[in-house]
Amino acid sequence: MDMSQKNVIHVSDETITTILDGRYQVIFSFTEFRMSLWAHNISIIDTLHDIVILRKNSHFDVIDLTEINRGISINFRIWPEGGVFYSVDIYPDTRTFFYKDKEYSLDSFMDTFFHPCNEK
Repeated sequence: MDMSQKNVIHVSDETITTILDGRYQVIFSFTEFRMSLWAHNISIIDTLHDIVILRKNSHFDVIDLTEINRGISINFRIWPEGGVFYSVDIYPDTRTFFYKDKEYSLDSFMDTFFHPCNEK
């Protein structure tokens, strides 16, 4: 999650970094999922329109985030299962993401991965 450290701001328990030529901000925060188990959460904000395009979910634990060609590659896991790792490429300009070679709307990101009953 280095993101080159050139555009990183630390605000209390959050770290804010700009990506894709300053067009977007990624906000990293920590949530204690249960005693001594911390999840690294993210939110993505469109700075041009000042809107959140990906909301923080305290069950998502981001392991790695890398800026790619007009997008972001993210590796994460979801608590409480925690042992399953997911990898997605998010393209904020088109509000889409790719998971297992399939394109989805970014609006369906949480529904695609987070199922309270862990049925998926």
